[in-house]
Amino acid sequence: PRNAKKPSPVDSKDRLGRGGRLAEKRAPKEVQKAKGRDMASHGTFSRPRTVKVSNIPEGLEWRYIKELFESAAGKVIEGHLEDNGVAWLTFEKPDAASEAHFEFDGGELADQPIRVELIDDD
Repeated sequence: PRNAKKPSPVDSKDRLGRGGRLAEKRAPKEVQKAKGRDMASHGTFSRPRTVKVSNIPEGLEWRYIKELFESAAGKVIEGHLEDNGVAWLTFEKPDAASEAHFEFDGGELADQPIRVELIDDD
């Protein structure tokens, strides 16, 4: 190892990672810009608070559906159940709508599969 060649400063600066593979360095500013763009498109103001629940079995009351979704996701501030088995629920917070979608979409209500969709609040 006495005659092992030391990497020159130029070599070590350009090479990152194992095996001396060349990798492009990304400037921290670019990373921040990319993160900011992502947050702008998914910011708290644009996130839906309303869900549409479809394929609800006949005979279930609005009160029951509201209680079920509130117990699992969060406070429902408004909503209604239509005759065609579709319920609309608006939650106090966007996180609750996301949680309702995550918990119930594709699940079953009285042995019947239901669909829960996030609806953009416009």
